[in-house]
Amino acid sequence: RQTTSRVAQTLGATRLVVGAWERDGGELRLSLRLLDAARGSLSAPLVSSAPAARLGGLVHSLAWDLALAGPHPPAGNREALQQAAEALPASVLRALGEGLAARPSAARLAGARRALMLAPSCEEAALAVARLLVDASSFEEARQVLARVPVSSVFGREARFLEGVSLLGLGRYREADRLYAELARTEAG
Repeated sequence: RQTTSRVAQTLGATRLVVGAWERDGGELRLSLRLLDAARGSLSAPLVSSAPAARLGGLVHSLAWDLALAGPHPPAGNREALQQAAEALPASVLRALGEGLAARPSAARLAGARRALMLAPSCEEAALAVARLLVDASSFEEARQVLARVPVSSVFGREARFLEGVSLLGLGRYREADRLYAELARTEAG
C-alpha cells in the first residue's frame, strides 16, 4: 500500500484504482478498489464477473461504479454505457487493448487506429486515438477524430475538453476559451 501511495503522490493523484483479475475457464472476474492517497485507505472492493466475451460490459460496469465514487458524477447513464460496451466486438477491444499496451508511441497509435478502423463509431477508440494525437502535437487530426464523439455521449465532455486542448495547441485561443466556458456552464447548470 505504501508503494501505491507513493505512486499516487508522484503522479499528483488523489486516488488510484488498484485491483486484480482472474480467469476461470471462460469466466473473468475483476476486483477493483480505490486507494485514497492522502489517507492511505482502501475502499471496499468493487467486484464483477462475466464471460470473457463480455469483457467490455464488465469493464464499463466497473468504470461506472468507480466514476460514481468520485467527486463528479459521470455524464449519461449506466445503461447507455453498457449498451455501447455490448455493441463492441471482442476484436475491437483486443486491438485497442493491445495498442494501448504497446511501448513505442507509434505502436500505441497504430493499435488504437486499428480499433477505430474496425469500429468507426467506437467512442473509446476515438478518444484513445485523439489523446495519442494530442500527445504527438497532431492537433488538427485530433480534432477530426474527436468530431466522431457526439456531445450527448457519455464521453462527450472528455472529447470536448480534448478538443479545447487541440485548439490551444493550434494557437486558436479564443475558440478554446469559448469551448471551455461552455463546458464550465454545462457543469454549473
